[in-house]
Amino acid sequence: MGDHPRGRGAQPEVKEARGDLAAAHMDEFLRAVRTRQQPMCTPEEALCSTSTVQLAMIAYELGEKLRWDAQAQRIADNPRPKP
Repeated sequence: MGDHPRGRGAQPEVKEARGDLAAAHMDEFLRAVRTRQQPMCTPEEALCSTSTVQLAMIAYELGEKLRWDAQAQRIADNPRPKP
């Protein structure tokens, strides 16, 4: 993982990802819909795997540490009101 540039006018280095599995994931999802079978990834697993990434992005953007209340599914002690 590369460093993120800091300072006024700093631009991040953009790298192209290879091996995108979006088509494979969509195919698997559509197959699950057609057959009414559980997809490989349950909704609970999807929430867990994506929420951790989103929380990391929020913490990075805010420059703050976050405390995640998994029971309530929200950021604990968040002084910012919901929009």
